[in-house]
Amino acid sequence: MFRTLASSGRALEINTRSPLASVSQLRWWWEEGGDAVSFGSDAHEPSRVGDRFDVAVDVAEAAGFRAGQDRFDFWRR
Repeated sequence: MFRTLASSGRALEINTRSPLASVSQLRWWWEEGGDAVSFGSDAHEPSRVGDRFDVAVDVAEAAGFRAGQDRFDFWRR
C-alpha cells in the first residue's frame, strides 16, 4: 500500500485523532518511496484543532522528516 501511494506522489498524513503513526511506519513509508508527510487532527470541535501535534512532530522528526520552507509545506526527508 505504501509503495502504491508513494508512487502516486501523495504525502502521508499523520492524523492526531486516531492512533499516531509510529517512527517505524514513517521510515517504512520513506523506504517505499514516500518523501513527504502532513499533519491532520480531524477535530470536530474548534478547541481540539492541533491536539497532539507536538507528539506528531516528535514522531516525524524521529523518522527523519523535517519542516518545509514555510509552515504550509509538507515535511520531507
